[in-house]
Amino acid sequence: MNIHINSTIRCKNCGRLNSVGSSSCRYCGCGITNVEDAVADSNAQKKSEKRNKNIWFVILGVFVLFILISIINSNSKKTTNTSKPTDVEQSNVRQPEVVQQPVEEPEYESEPEFESDYETNKVVYSPYVNNAPNKMRVSISKITLSDSYTSIECVVDNTNGSYSYIAIGSDTYIVVNGNYVRLVDTDGIGISPDKTAIAKGRVSSFSLYFPSIPQNTETIDLIESGKNGWKFYGIQLK
Repeated sequence: MNIHINSTIRCKNCGRLNSVGSSSCRYCGCGITNVEDAVADSNAQKKSEKRNKNIWFVILGVFVLFILISIINSNSKKTTNTSKPTDVEQSNVRQPEVVQQPVEEPEYESEPEFESDYETNKVVYSPYVNNAPNKMRVSISKITLSDSYTSIECVVDNTNGSYSYIAIGSDTYIVVNGNYVRLVDTDGIGISPDKTAIAKGRVSSFSLYFPSIPQNTETIDLIESGKNGWKFYGIQLK
């Protein structure tokens, strides 16, 4: 490039000064570039570069904006997919099948029920007892022989107030023709170790239940184990 000094311009080929506006060096004949044109060309080139930079910035901005829009749309789709549908028809929804199962009542071992049928029962009131060494103010008031059970009803005389409770051993039995028939249930008296309180100054009653025995039985024995247990020998059933 030619160098401009005041109103002259130096030739880039030979280095000599020429008048501004000269198109060629008067010494060597080499072409001289006008300063104004060079400056104009330089400014035009700078404007072109700046315009190109602006275009690149615009392109970059559009690209970034496109990426941001894509990310926003993607998040919006995810949110839409995870939300619950609001217009689902109930007919298309499969309802769970609920089957009502009958409730099975637990089986309990209930106490035997003793029903009286006097047309088929044999009833003996105040039976005679051959020997009762340990009856201790206890007496037998009635014996019932049915097809389903045998009951022995007793009374306790507590008029002197010496008893506060009564109980009977679980191994109590009756002897029927040499066979031992064990106690199965009671009413009004606890089976040891359970106890039943009785009122003082009164006569109380209780019943003992055994399996059914033949109605033609003539005599039985009632035995409560232990030294002080109640014992009734030779109870007459005729």
